[in-house]
This record gives sequence, structure tokens and C-alpha cells, in this order.
Amino acid sequence: MSTKWDQYFEGAKGLPANPFYAKLRPFLPTTGHALDLGYGVGTGLLWWKELGWQVTGLDNDQFMEAQFLDSFGEIEGIRFVCGDFSEAPRGSYDCIAFVFSLFFQPSREAFLRSWEVIKENCAPGGLIAGQFLGPDDSWGVGDLTPPSPVVTHQREELLEMLSDFELLLLDEQNRTGKTLYGEPKRWHVYHIIAKKLN
Repeated sequence: MSTKWDQYFEGAKGLPANPFYAKLRPFLPTTGHALDLGYGVGTGLLWWKELGWQVTGLDNDQFMEAQFLDSFGEIEGIRFVCGDFSEAPRGSYDCIAFVFSLFFQPSREAFLRSWEVIKENCAPGGLIAGQFLGPDDSWGVGDLTPPSPVVTHQREELLEMLSDFELLLLDEQNRTGKTLYGEPKRWHVYHIIAKKLN
């Protein structure tokens, strides 16, 4: 891992699941199968399990799976896959979550490949939920070096990408703040929850 990903892991491993999961909860059915992209330290995986769901977690760093198993052991109903987002295991998922993860892409072309996989594998009536970066974000404009390359989107682009979905939540935040490891940063983030049309 890069130094910044090391810092992320150390900062995140003692925290609860990201508060965005609580925003997602009212839109979810009682049970289902989730695909969690870029699960990191795995607190989101535990959140799905506590909810009574099965979850497949995908991350491109094998270290994350090893650390999760070292911390929590094997847990029935949680499956791990190592690979890029475009290599996500095919299926028909009731929710595909990408909580502060999907925008970490080496190129726009790579992002679009991942996006097509997400659209294809979200079940009709299923949900997608997570974040996209806006053009003012410090990582996108180059004011701050991200831990990995990122892809940003204009609001109009995002709405076009979501044309096959019913938008349930679109919360745009453009504010100053900090990264998990304490660096000052402008966050320009679109929080979205959307339902795939039948």
C-alpha cells in the first residue's frame, strides 16, 4: 500500500461504519445480497452482516482481506474478492455500494468500465449507493495528492449516468474539511442512492 493508504487504514480501523450507511438503511429491504466495492477496513461488511444481509466485498488490495480476517475472523455470509471494480463477480445484487471508493480510478475509461459492471449487475429494483467526486474537489483539481488517482464528474454528467435509475437521494456537498489522516481538503462530493428501473 502507499503511505497514504497506510495512514487511512490506521485512522479507519477503529471507527464504526461510515455514516452514509445509516442514510441508506431506510431504502433497503429486510434481507438481500450486497456487493460492497472498496470495503477497506471492513466496517461496512460488518454493517451488512448485522443487518442480516449476505455481502460480497471487493477490494483491489489483498492486504484488506488479510487484516479483516486477522481482526474479526471468518464470518458466515461475508465473501471476499480481490480485484479491480470492473472485475466484480457477476450476479444480480440487491444493492451495490461504493462508499467513498468508486472515484479512485486510474482513468476515465477505467471508471466507465466499472460503471457498466455496476449497472449490469444491479438487479431490477435494486439499489446503488455511494459517492462521486465533483470538479471542485481538491483531489480532482490537484491541490492535494490523493492516495490513488481519482475521476471527477460534473453534476450534469452524473445525472446522465443515472438515467436508468430512479434517484432517491442526491446530496451535493461542496465544503472545506479534512481527510481521515488530517490534511485540510475541499470536499466536493455527490452522495447518491438510486433504484434501478425495471
